[in-house]
Amino acid sequence: MIERARAWVDLARHAPSGDNSQPWQVALAADGDRVKLTLGLDDATRAEPSLFDCAFAASYLALGAFARNFSLLAEADGCVLTDLREDSGRFTLTFAPAAPHAGTPDPAGTAALIHARTTNRLPFKKEPLDEDTRAAFGRLAATAGLGLREFTGEPKARLASLFFALDLVRYRNGRLYREFLGKLRFGPEAAASPDGLRDTTLGAPAPALLFLRLLRALRNRRAVHALFFIGLERIMAFVGCLDLIRKSAAVFVLTAEKDSPLDWFRLGLGFESLWLEVTRRNLALQPLGTTLLVYREERERRPGESPVLSSAEQSVLRSIGGRFKNEFGVDLNRPAIAFRVGRGPVIANTSLRRPVELVGQGPLSG
Repeated sequence: MIERARAWVDLARHAPSGDNSQPWQVALAADGDRVKLTLGLDDATRAEPSLFDCAFAASYLALGAFARNFSLLAEADGCVLTDLREDSGRFTLTFAPAAPHAGTPDPAGTAALIHARTTNRLPFKKEPLDEDTRAAFGRLAATAGLGLREFTGEPKARLASLFFALDLVRYRNGRLYREFLGKLRFGPEAAASPDGLRDTTLGAPAPALLFLRLLRALRNRRAVHALFFIGLERIMAFVGCLDLIRKSAAVFVLTAEKDSPLDWFRLGLGFESLWLEVTRRNLALQPLGTTLLVYREERERRPGESPVLSSAEQSVLRSIGGRFKNEFGVDLNRPAIAFRVGRGPVIANTSLRRPVELVGQGPLSG
């Protein structure tokens, strides 16, 4: 059983994570005919958390996505999840053998689907989603115990303006945009890097990629700061956010009821289920993670820590948070992930992954 579980881990690592950070630490243990998977944050994430990863919320979501992949692979191989527990940000899942049934997924098809899932940052078609697709999304969210809201037409346009405003905060804040630029990978560096944002996944034309390379090289220079004072941040937020939301069939917001590591983890479980369903239907998806990456910074800052955001930026975020709640019924003080969906150009999954080194064991191949 444990050797089969090692193979599931090697496939499950193709889960989404913020900036392809892959923040997971993985352990496996056998318990009779059962297998236990334990997921926690790796040492690098705990030692130097990203400014976007407030209270590790985004990382817990990524752990949940990893766990969904593992669970699907286990089910396809004759095991089902029987227990899920959380303790201080570590999640233990127990799997036991089960008789196959009519809904048991195909092992090869499940593995191929997990490999095919990718972030598509190119413009999508605005044609509406069909009713069967929307119903399937609703069923998956309900099964995961999560709320799901869909926004199209005029509400989507108003929602796009809020994401645009959030992106402006991100690009105007020196610490946030320098961290973002530091995660970019270009050319041969991108081809060899097992993490970070690769240039081939950005969906940007060659001139834009050259400009981003220049920005990254000069990210600590005063000259770059000056560019943002003459409107560069509006261009970046328009091209990378506002225009892309407009060019999509819909924006969805997936939410959990309570704010805890386990709720963020469950949000990741449900989000990966939806993303794999999107992939299965040959649709495209791009997460709009700014809602959770920036908004929570002020609330989650520990006493004595210097603020990442200025007073003016915090005021802007409080105003945006109020609008999310009052106009759209989305409380950003609870776990939430937004994403745009549509029919987009076909792209290959070019995000590389690090081998997973099981705690107490050697690295898996692949």
